[in-house]
Amino acid sequence: TMMGMTDAMTLTNDHVLAVLPLLPALLLLLPLLENPLTAFDGPPTFTSQIIAYIALACFGFFLTYRLVPHIKFYTLKRGISGKDLGKKGTATESDPIPEALGIVPGTAFLVCLIFALVGYATTNPDKLLDCTSALLSINFMLFLGFTDDVLDWPWRYKLILPTVASLPLLCCYNGSHSIVMPIQMRSLLMVDDEVTMLGHLLGYLSIVIDTEANGKLVNLGVWYLLYMSLLAVFCTNAINIYAGINGLEVGQSYVIACAVLVHNFLEIGNSSENADNHLFSVMLLLPFCGVALGLLKYNWCPA
Repeated sequence: TMMGMTDAMTLTNDHVLAVLPLLPALLLLLPLLENPLTAFDGPPTFTSQIIAYIALACFGFFLTYRLVPHIKFYTLKRGISGKDLGKKGTATESDPIPEALGIVPGTAFLVCLIFALVGYATTNPDKLLDCTSALLSINFMLFLGFTDDVLDWPWRYKLILPTVASLPLLCCYNGSHSIVMPIQMRSLLMVDDEVTMLGHLLGYLSIVIDTEANGKLVNLGVWYLLYMSLLAVFCTNAINIYAGINGLEVGQSYVIACAVLVHNFLEIGNSSENADNHLFSVMLLLPFCGVALGLLKYNWCPA
């Protein structure tokens, strides 16, 4: 009985820890919501859209939670499995561990996202290109992840293919190409309201220094798109390198998504001029958090 109570308390603590990263975002969201009973009267409102995205997140969680045990049977049947090196020396070290189960939350996320995008694109037709590019990139990365688990791609392919996957996002990007320079580096570009030699050299590379901002802002032009492409390669591999370690891969993805949600709700609450873009980000991240929690249920240490 004492053992059962200890296991129950441990399970409860694990559940609390899993939900904890999401609490700051939820606390910031509550003051932004209107009366949910009247939110669906008339055209779509912020509250009605958020409720719909939360419902999709719950659907993604339960879909992932229920499908992982079923799909596990098929991956083991096809021999897509490995050994848990962390259990070496224990009685379960020789038990086969199913692999390629990332296809389950990935597919669940796509299903949720398609439903969300249908509603979002209907009310925001000018964002249809953004929706399509997001779906293309996510589909390509899901394909890459599954084939990597099955075929064990060499690292050179893992560097090239994410670059290709980022192209749909880069093609529809119409935001700023400028960056804010660190205070310590601004003197390298401008001194006493004059552009330095380094600043002039950068100009030959189509990098424009904002002289009115005294070197604070630098327009990278096409180099900004290259930076975004390289960032996509870095982020995907930085997450993927923890694959196989209990909870780290999906866990850090979930924590990062929660942090971005906090930023989105802060900007929406401050009536940012880019509130529509932040709502688009929320639409992507809420279902992602749902499916990530569904997978984390099975990937929590000890997995």
